[in-house]
Amino acid sequence: MMFASLLCGLVLLTGVQGRFTSGKLSDLTPHSNMYTFANFCFDYNPEEGSQAGTIHYLFTGDFPVGKDVLALSFSDQDDHWGSVFNTDTASFRDVTCEELIQYSSADTDAIAGVQATVPVTQRLRPRYWYFALACCECDEGELDEIEFQVRMLNDQTGWPATLHEFGVDEKGLSALFVFYAIFYVIYFFLHGYALKEHLAINGIIHKFILIFTGIVLFSFASVVLSMFHWINYGANGIGHPLLHDIGSIIDTLARILFMALLMFLSEGWTISAVSLPDRSKKVIVGSLSITFILYTLLLLWDFTGRRPERVVPSSAQQFLSYVLISIWVFFAAWFLHACMRSFRSLNPNDEAQKPKRNLFLFLGISYGIWIISLPVLEYIGIILSPWVYAIVVAVTTNTISAIGYVIFTAIIWPTHASKYFGEPTRSASALDDDNYQRL
Repeated sequence: MMFASLLCGLVLLTGVQGRFTSGKLSDLTPHSNMYTFANFCFDYNPEEGSQAGTIHYLFTGDFPVGKDVLALSFSDQDDHWGSVFNTDTASFRDVTCEELIQYSSADTDAIAGVQATVPVTQRLRPRYWYFALACCECDEGELDEIEFQVRMLNDQTGWPATLHEFGVDEKGLSALFVFYAIFYVIYFFLHGYALKEHLAINGIIHKFILIFTGIVLFSFASVVLSMFHWINYGANGIGHPLLHDIGSIIDTLARILFMALLMFLSEGWTISAVSLPDRSKKVIVGSLSITFILYTLLLLWDFTGRRPERVVPSSAQQFLSYVLISIWVFFAAWFLHACMRSFRSLNPNDEAQKPKRNLFLFLGISYGIWIISLPVLEYIGIILSPWVYAIVVAVTTNTISAIGYVIFTAIIWPTHASKYFGEPTRSASALDDDNYQRL
């Protein structure tokens, strides 16, 4: 309880200054003498003319003398940012600097060393806003030495104040990861008790149970890394994006490893007396390794390709996402087929084998649904509006993983695990079929 109270206190009491972005224009790629340096998803206020959010600019450095430098704001409407940037190709449209200013939703004179506050008003729905600096009279590279500091605040998020720095697309993420950090702490108390009982009963713990324990530890580490990022983000508007990115890769690894464990079990490993062929081992490990590599490439593509001018993945990234969804559906079909084949291989008239038949049936139904739900929900997340994508994907993937772990813990609980799995023996290889005495 003390741990839970501490985490909740960090989320609710951390001071907020707004999402913060800073840098130098020379680090950005200009388009028609316009440098896009930030984006933010503001909530909406249904009252006509009421303020939905605020952006605070501060520009310093070498400004061109006698030339107008403008801070531009674009809403994501088709006649504003949509006329400037093509989200399908992730590239700017062929427009002049003067047209950029014409398409902007608002423009403000940028003055060196003077902070400017610009209100954001919208009343129909949450929108992404894009912010840029432009000078149509300037020569190429003339704005490169200008440095910027930008803070963005959502005025419609309500209590607590720590939510004001979160865009609509980020609301709820800090609380979500705190919740699951608490969940895993409680879970490991129960799982630790189960491991202790396994050790007391058998004098050794099944290696596949130890593998499962490592998988859940990976998920816990992923949640903790993301939690620290979002809690810190609530304090300074920056957070630790690298921790969150590493956590995403670890979470992907945990799901792939758990899928591998389920695939081995569906083929009868540790359950039936049928030896698992080396070919099957290689196919499972190889195919899931390729899947992990593809997922990691997609994540790295996203991490390295983040640009302030776009929030929607490119068409190529979406295509790879659909490929991975299709691969996951294939794994679901493979898993169900393997469970059914293993179920039919056992003698229904043998009382000793009935619990194992029931286990294969239960694995096929429960984890068949579990596996297929991941790509289905990921597809739903892709087609949803971008400002709800992150929270929908985070909630569904973490919840589905947690449910899968709880169900598996119930299956291997010490009081009845012996009905399904053979007695463990000491063997060098975790995937060796002689690792378990067959019943």
